[in-house]
Amino acid sequence: MWTKSAFLKMVLKLTTIRDVINCGYNLLYVDSDVLLFHNPFPKLQEYRSYDIVAQRDETLCAGFMYLMPTVTTKHLLYNSIYTMYQRDIMDQDALYWRIRNMNNLNFTYLPSDLFM
Repeated sequence: MWTKSAFLKMVLKLTTIRDVINCGYNLLYVDSDVLLFHNPFPKLQEYRSYDIVAQRDETLCAGFMYLMPTVTTKHLLYNSIYTMYQRDIMDQDALYWRIRNMNNLNFTYLPSDLFM
């Protein structure tokens, strides 16, 4: 069960990510509970042709994502924020729902053996 406060923090998270992407930066989003054993950027550079890549959870893990500032990524973020309010769901569920329903999004999961 989540609270209204948690919901608003997740909206703020996606809004902040959207704002950075709108500035034209590539963005590696990492939750504070993620532990890095190696520099992820050499491997992530292989995914620069994608709009977004993410760690796999049961579905998508919104706690470790690498996003490129493409028009499609911007649409994904705007639509995910809207979906959070529309369906009253958290960021990870909204992103996953939108990713499944965006035909033009170039998305993939990171390899689980490197990004657990």
